[in-house]
Amino acid sequence: MESGQALPKLADSDADEDLATRMREVAARLTSPSPAAAGLTGSASVAAIPVLADGADPSVLDSAVPGASVVDRLLIDRRLLDPATRGLFACDVTPRAMKHLRGVAQPGDRIVFERGGRIAPDRICAVRHGAGLLLSRVLTNGRSLLLLPGEGETGFESLEMPNETALGDIVVGTQVLLIRR
Repeated sequence: MESGQALPKLADSDADEDLATRMREVAARLTSPSPAAAGLTGSASVAAIPVLADGADPSVLDSAVPGASVVDRLLIDRRLLDPATRGLFACDVTPRAMKHLRGVAQPGDRIVFERGGRIAPDRICAVRHGAGLLLSRVLTNGRSLLLLPGEGETGFESLEMPNETALGDIVVGTQVLLIRR
């Protein structure tokens, strides 16, 4: 990632330095834009996106204390995002999520979602299902939400919506970025 700032150099005395300490130093420099960079963009050049625990609902981000539902922060260069995107959150692709994502994503990938957003069959959506979130490509058909099968799977799953306006309550995010591991 290029930020226009020099990253710390390794010196002989740094050979024993802990990798985690070095990564925190680099992250701190990336999240603190230089005055020149801040003047060019008008805002921070790096977006810190909360990464949710497996199956956690993004509504926890609206509470004052998200607690254990946020497991990490993903730092993304803002130039990779549409300036109009709001309400971003990220989820890790886990083996549990592979039923609907096989052939589209793989375990270890990270998907950044925008709350709301345009639903399309080529975008992965975060869908409220049961006790948590399900990641899937979807189609809508009246009051039914069709979960598209992953590669090698057969048949669609269907979720009934109480009414057509409930779509925003069921589909809580649409894919903005897919980051391969």
